[in-house]
Parts: sequence; C-alpha cells; structure tokens
Amino acid sequence: VTGGLSGSAGGFVCETTGGAFTPATNSRIITNTASITHSNGSARSWTFTYTAPNTSGPVSLTSCGMTSNGSGRSAARVSTPSRS
Repeated sequence: VTGGLSGSAGGFVCETTGGAFTPATNSRIITNTASITHSNGSARSWTFTYTAPNTSGPVSLTSCGMTSNGSGRSAARVSTPSRS
C-alpha cells in the first residue's frame, strides 16, 4: 500500500468468487483459499499468488488496503486508499 498515513503499519484483504489464493510474504488465508489477508500488521507490503479456476466464466476479485499510524489505540488514525 502506498500513500495514506505516514508510518509502516497497514493491512489488506482480498476475496475472489473463483480460483484460489496462496499466501507468501506477510499474508495468510482467512478461512478458505478464496479469502486472503495480511499476517503482519506492521507491514505495508504483502505477496501472494492467485490461481484462476480451471473453468471458463467471469470471476470477481475484491480487495481493500489500508494504512495506519500503528499506535494500537482504538482511536488510531486509519486511511483506506482502496481499489476494487
């Protein structure tokens, strides 16, 4: 994630209606391979692989990224420069 608040904290989530994610650096599967998120809230860089389904047809990918000031307080400032 680039832009947003100064600092190095942040997060993301990405979901798909087909295919599968495979986590890599700073990422993890949420409950099944159709949903992936950050595994390290102190990072703004994550890697993962997406594999398309074997069948033809439309697939939707939805994602959201955020930056945080990393204070850990419930009133912490958060910025969400997201794209879907």
